[in-house]
Amino acid sequence: MAVESLDREVFTTKSDVWSYGIVLYEIFTLGNYPYSEMKGHEVHKYVSDGHRLERTSRVSLELYDLMLQCWDQAPSRRPTFESIATWMETYTHY
Repeated sequence: MAVESLDREVFTTKSDVWSYGIVLYEIFTLGNYPYSEMKGHEVHKYVSDGHRLERTSRVSLELYDLMLQCWDQAPSRRPTFESIATWMETYTHY
């Protein structure tokens, strides 16, 4: 979940964009469970402190950059779903 969802129970399309970044991670790591070695409260602190999931060899630098944009601490700086769709059309080789 997005930081604002964990902290203040705020759910918007921008928190959905955060979750979309997580889904991309799960897809491109062939179903790896994000933060599998942490408990829920540990994930909350880790993410709140600005840490993000690491890029794996199955994720290109360009795609990882998109994921990082989805996981921006500030919801206003996250991409819109429209811009994500445009990006995906541009990078169809993923």
